[in-house]
Amino acid sequence: TRLTDCVGPDAAPAVSPDGSKIAYVGYDDERRRGYENQRLYVMDRDGGNKRVLTAGLDRSVGAPQWAPDGRSIYVDYVDKGITKVARVALDGRLETVVSGLGGGSLDRPYSGGEFSVGRGGVVAFTESPPDRPPELAVLRGGKTQRLTRLNDDLLGAKTLARVEHLPVTSSHDQKPIDAWIALPPNFDPARKYPLILEIHGGPFSAYGPSFSTDVQLYAKSGYVVVYSNPRGSTSYGEAFANEIDRNYPSHDYDDLMSVVDAAIAKGYVDPARLYVTGGSGGGALTSWIV
Repeated sequence: TRLTDCVGPDAAPAVSPDGSKIAYVGYDDERRRGYENQRLYVMDRDGGNKRVLTAGLDRSVGAPQWAPDGRSIYVDYVDKGITKVARVALDGRLETVVSGLGGGSLDRPYSGGEFSVGRGGVVAFTESPPDRPPELAVLRGGKTQRLTRLNDDLLGAKTLARVEHLPVTSSHDQKPIDAWIALPPNFDPARKYPLILEIHGGPFSAYGPSFSTDVQLYAKSGYVVVYSNPRGSTSYGEAFANEIDRNYPSHDYDDLMSVVDAAIAKGYVDPARLYVTGGSGGGALTSWIV
């Protein structure tokens, strides 16, 4: 029996503990735009009484999981490159409970991660700072504790790249653009380093301050690495993502060049040794830039 009738995709159905309701995610695609936020819905088990619970959140949500008491639903969402977990009550009230999930990808710093929910508000999740692959952590009683240190034997004696947030203003229209810069191990600010601009794919996706083997290996080889979320990236709302709707590549190029200029302005980048790479949509922009 078909339960949904949205003009667009519906996915990830989750049945409530008492079997009376189904939570799921989806969006209405009637506008035929490049990007739409994925929203959390709930309906009765026969498909009746459908309603959106996250209409007031200008972000995509995913991975719905019912609380054991059936009174709320947990989802993940990405906000400005940082993956979070929120608890959504059945009346639509939303509370963010975990910030800083990691593990979207190990090779490149994509936003993402995994979580699961237990009784009493306990949330287990993958946590990944910029200098470590994801480890298992748990939120219990409002406090977060990391449970594993699986990579200390491999990385404990190594000096890894330090990753810093790099605020950027686009030369096109002065929009704020999030970026991050990775500095080579044993970084010396008096030196001049070559720079690699790393561009994410999608183009509807997002980078964030997560661990990346590519970034770390580039930095280990003596490069300053800069990566960013130019217009068209997700996690900044529908309007920002749709800046490239039927207009790609375009001013996302200006955003990326503004990121490079901001890195050069730091004083330790050699402007005669600038390199660019990316995958998928980032490969298209790499070709565009060249």
